Amino acid sequence: MIPAIDSSSLSHGPKLDAGPIERYVPKSLADLKAMAQGSVDWLWHGYLASRSITLLTSLWKAGKSTLISVLLSRMKTAGTVAGLPVRAGRAVVISEEPPEKWVERGQRRDLDRHVDWFCLPFTGTPTEEDWLALVDRVLRLHDERPFSLLVIDSLANLLPMRTENDSVQMLRPLKPLRRLTERGISVLISHHPKKGPTLPGQAARGSGALLAFVDIIVEMQPLSHHPHDRRRHLRSFSRHSATPPRLIIEWTADGTNYRSMGTSTELDYEHGWPHLRSLLEQADRPLTRRDILRSWPDTAVAPSKLTLWKWLGRAVEEDRLVQNGLGTRKDPYYYHLPGMVEKWQQDLRASLTKRLQRHQAPKSLEPLETPLSPNGAALPSLPALPLQEAPPRPEPEPREETTPETPSSPSPVPPLHEPEASTTKTNEPPPPPSQTPDVPEPAPSAPSVRLEFPWNIMNPADVPEHVWQQARAAQQTNSTISTQKTAGNHFF
Repeated sequence: MIPAIDSSSLSHGPKLDAGPIERYVPKSLADLKAMAQGSVDWLWHGYLASRSITLLTSLWKAGKSTLISVLLSRMKTAGTVAGLPVRAGRAVVISEEPPEKWVERGQRRDLDRHVDWFCLPFTGTPTEEDWLALVDRVLRLHDERPFSLLVIDSLANLLPMRTENDSVQMLRPLKPLRRLTERGISVLISHHPKKGPTLPGQAARGSGALLAFVDIIVEMQPLSHHPHDRRRHLRSFSRHSATPPRLIIEWTADGTNYRSMGTSTELDYEHGWPHLRSLLEQADRPLTRRDILRSWPDTAVAPSKLTLWKWLGRAVEEDRLVQNGLGTRKDPYYYHLPGMVEKWQQDLRASLTKRLQRHQAPKSLEPLETPLSPNGAALPSLPALPLQEAPPRPEPEPREETTPETPSSPSPVPPLHEPEASTTKTNEPPPPPSQTPDVPEPAPSAPSVRLEFPWNIMNPADVPEHVWQQARAAQQTNSTISTQKTAGNHFF
C-alpha cells in the first residue's frame, strides 16, 4: 500500500512551473505615495524645481544670460528674484560665452565660490560621444561637490545635432539629462525662438518634442522696443500649479536683481511719478496730456495714453497736481504742480523788472577806446554825452531879398536870371509876373525813421541813440540803392 502524501509539504517545496519575473508591476496610489519624494522642492519658486527641467526661451541679446546671472548670485546666500524666494545652493554652468563675459558679470554680482563653469567646452560642433563625456563629467563633479542647478546656455550651440527640426536628433542628447534630475538636480536650458510672430507656448525654435520633453516652459519677451525699457514679460506653461502663468518683471537700476510688477503690462504709477514730476517742474506753463506725452524724456519709457490718464487722475486725487479746464476739445484739462503759478508770476515779474531797468538806465555814450597822442601817451577822454531824442532838422536861413514880395501864387518854373535892380531908373514899370524872382521853397521835412521790433513798440524817448543812428543809416542806404536803380532805368 502506497503511503499518502501530505499536500502541505508540497506547498513549501520549489515551484518548478513558476513563470518569468515581471518587469512592469502596476502600483497602487498607496505605493505611489511611498515612492514619492514629498512636496516639490523649489530652487526658484514656480520656475526651477529639483528633479525638473526648465526651458527658458527668449530673443537673442534680450536678457537670458542676465537673468541667469542674477539668479546665480542670489543662490549664494538665498534671497528673492522678482519677489519669489530662491534657495541657497551650488550651481554649474555650461556656457557658450567666453570667460571674459562672466568675469564682467561677476564684477557687479556675487558669483564667487558657489558656481563652476565650463566655458566653450567644445572647439566646434560636438559629437554625441563628446556630449555624453561632458554629462559624465558633470555627474562626477556632483559626486565630488554636490550642486543644485545645472545651466545650459544655450541649447543650439552645445548639443550634438544636425538639425533642430528632427525630433529624434533633438531628444537623443536630451535624454541623458534625466540622469541628472534623478539625483535631485534642477536643469535650466536657454533657447532661442522662431523668427516672426509665434503662438503662446510655441516660441521655442525646432521640433515640438523639445517642448514636450521639458517640465516647465518659460517664454520671456520685452514689453516694448524702447532701448531703456527694463521690463520683461514671463509667460509660463508648467506641470506644476505653483508656476505663475504670467508675470511682469523689471531689472533694477543697479543691475543686481529683478522686481515683480504683477501681471499688468501697464507702467507702475510709483515708477512713473518721478519722471512726471520732473517734467512738470521744468515746464513754463500748464500742460495738457498731449503736451506731457510730447515732452516725455527719451531716457524713460513713455506711458500709454490710458496709463497717463490714470496717473494724472490719481495725482489730482492725492493733491500732487492741480487740474484746470473743462476737459473738452476746445478747453482740455491743464495740469501743473502746486505753487508753480506763483513761481511763474515771480519769474515774469523779474523778467519785466530787468527789462525796464535795462531801458531806463542812464543813456550815455562811452568812448570806444582811449585816444593816444603822437608820442603814445594817453589823452584825457572826452566826457560822455547824454543821449537825447533825435534833434529836429534845422530850418534853412532865409535869403536876402532885394525884390518886392511876390504874389501868393508864384510861378511853378523859377526864372533862370533875376533882373538886376537899378537905382537910377525910378519910372521903369514893374517886371512882368513871369520874370519875378521865386520865393524860397520850404525845407523838406525829415523822413520818418522805421525801427525794428521791439523798439517800434516803445516810447521814442526811451530808444537809445545808437538804435536811431543804425536805423537812419540803413534807411539812407536803402534810399541810395533805390535812386541808383531809378537812374539806371532812365538811362536804358
